[in-house]
Amino acid sequence: MRHFLLTLSIAICAGPIWADEFQVETTVSRVTIFPQGALITRQAFVDIPGGTHQIVFREPVESSERLPNVILPDSAGLRLISLEVADLNGVPASTQTSALYQARLAAFEAAQQALAQFELGDIALEADMAAARTVLRAVESLAGPNGQLVGSEGELNPDATLDLVTKMSVQAFEAQAKLNRAEAGLAGRDIAREALIRELEIAQAALEATPNDVTEFATFVLTVEASRRVAGALRLEGFTREAEWTPTYRLDLDYEGMEGTLAVARQALIQQNSGLNWNAARVTLSTANPFDPTQVETPRERILRLTEELPKFAPSASRDFAGATAEIGALSEPVVESIEVSNVQGAGEPVEFTLSDAVTLASGYNSGVLVEIDGFEAPVNLFAEAVAARDMTATLATEFTYDRGGVLLAGESTIFHNGAYIGEGRIPEIANGDDAKIGLGALKSLLVQHRTISQSEGDRGIISSSNSREVRTETEIVNLSSFDVPLRLYDVLPVSESDDLRVTEVSQPRPDERNIEGRRGVVQWTLDLKEGETQIIRFGYDFAWPRDFVVVPN
Repeated sequence: MRHFLLTLSIAICAGPIWADEFQVETTVSRVTIFPQGALITRQAFVDIPGGTHQIVFREPVESSERLPNVILPDSAGLRLISLEVADLNGVPASTQTSALYQARLAAFEAAQQALAQFELGDIALEADMAAARTVLRAVESLAGPNGQLVGSEGELNPDATLDLVTKMSVQAFEAQAKLNRAEAGLAGRDIAREALIRELEIAQAALEATPNDVTEFATFVLTVEASRRVAGALRLEGFTREAEWTPTYRLDLDYEGMEGTLAVARQALIQQNSGLNWNAARVTLSTANPFDPTQVETPRERILRLTEELPKFAPSASRDFAGATAEIGALSEPVVESIEVSNVQGAGEPVEFTLSDAVTLASGYNSGVLVEIDGFEAPVNLFAEAVAARDMTATLATEFTYDRGGVLLAGESTIFHNGAYIGEGRIPEIANGDDAKIGLGALKSLLVQHRTISQSEGDRGIISSSNSREVRTETEIVNLSSFDVPLRLYDVLPVSESDDLRVTEVSQPRPDERNIEGRRGVVQWTLDLKEGETQIIRFGYDFAWPRDFVVVPN
């Protein structure tokens, strides 16, 4: 992003040597965010008299990929002379740590201070404990064989005993009570102490996990000529790759049986690390891709010429793996990765969404904000889908036509059934007017049990001139729902690209559709399972190929 700053200055036209200087600060006023990148508008209010002047402002080096576009206040008396970039060659740019790091550093220091302040309260209690123990040790020493309560002959001294017992008993009682109170006070503070220690550990972990990226600032010098006094907003527009928005969706399916209403709430996760903090900025979300080609590139010439014929080489007669593939062709075995349609028939024209509320978002890799864009509801008819060889239960799905304009970008979705959370899914990209199929989570009451009945390989014929393979499977579907369920069941039949590799389908009943979604060999049964009904699909295939060849999938 720094390539535009490699030159010290870019002048639009020659300017005067001497000029009055005005220092200004810019703030982010408007942002148009794309799925990749953002156009950021910064503005500053200027009030300058007539004459030639320099307007100086500082911006993060990484905030734009090139020099910003300058939009002068709306005045016929103001002319742009030049825009220069300083503080790059020989003079270090000013630096500043990221706002996120500063915030987490402040939180860590506050947690340290809170724990230190709390532990100051332990000092008085610990002093009481030390004093009490000193008194108790003194009392114990008097009661020993060498204490004052015992005479030199080992007999009690009556006068000393009476006096000391009276005084020491009181002191011992008070010291023990003081010790008990101090110990109880310290024990009672343990819960609060552990909470403060935990807060300090969390703050320290967050600080250590935050990159201490330093933002480098450059000084921009804008030279203008005013024929009279001009007051107004000076705007700077620059594009950065360090911002994006990602569409997310909440799908609320309210249904009974296989009919219901689907509410789609469209949301956007906004993230940015442009080096500029956004404070109450007006934000527009665009579905356009700023990196799409803006013009057609003329094809290069293709000029042919003749040259001497190259020597001929005899073809190889090897019947190894490569030869078998070249002569026989390969066995193509399509695999259904997902039943959700991700094919887009047309991207549609870009649309923009201007958020009603201003957005405040600090620059940083770990920062982000989730906002609501719009939503719609549609009545839906539901059906179930399952892949015979993979799924144990079926999933719900629906089809509808998207007609709200522009393009519905692909994104993750959160799915709810009648208010209950079901799981996560994905919305495919859908252009306006396109038909879309959306997966809506598992239908646990429809069980799918797939079994391989037989699978064998062997030689055919008396001379064993060919190889063969037989596969037989059985799929049992049980409807435990209290309503009828339409089901689309999918499986895969191997496809041959060679006349010498013969594939014969063996199925009961026969599939209703083939080559689903343009995938060769993918077949579909359309079933209608009544409440409590069980259906069995028997499916398999035989294929044979010449001996000494190997069948390999693409």
